[in-house]
Amino acid sequence: MGFTLRATLDTLPPDAEVTVAELEPVVVSWCRGPLAELSGRAVDDPRVRVEIGDVADLVGRAAKAGGATRYDAILLDLYEGPREASGGAADPFFGRRALATTRRALTPGGVFAVWSEDPDAHFERRLAAAGFEVERLRPKSGGPRHVVYLGR
Repeated sequence: MGFTLRATLDTLPPDAEVTVAELEPVVVSWCRGPLAELSGRAVDDPRVRVEIGDVADLVGRAAKAGGATRYDAILLDLYEGPREASGGAADPFFGRRALATTRRALTPGGVFAVWSEDPDAHFERRLAAAGFEVERLRPKSGGPRHVVYLGR
């Protein structure tokens, strides 16, 4: 809906480049229409390129190509996050193979950030097994007690 994108853009320098993968074209239309003002027109920022498609495909292409096509950061803000019930070790975003692909898609020193509804010890172990240094962050007060995982 553009909120994570807006927060990201607010922290990045003017020369940053951001690629957004969105599976549903209608979401991009909403972000340019009725939701535009709520996200500060994040999708229309000149630093943003939107690709309609599966984020797993985009990450996979970067992992295969290497070099300049890799990312400094990959942020996944998906509906439920890496809950064990969503696919566990075989999950196309959070499973063992997917995490290894994500690591190859990052530049050296790159960061993988994942939003989750709840902590997931199994995901943390898979993330570490894929070679990431894992940090789990939780809000200190107010609102839902979601989790953001950082993998470096």
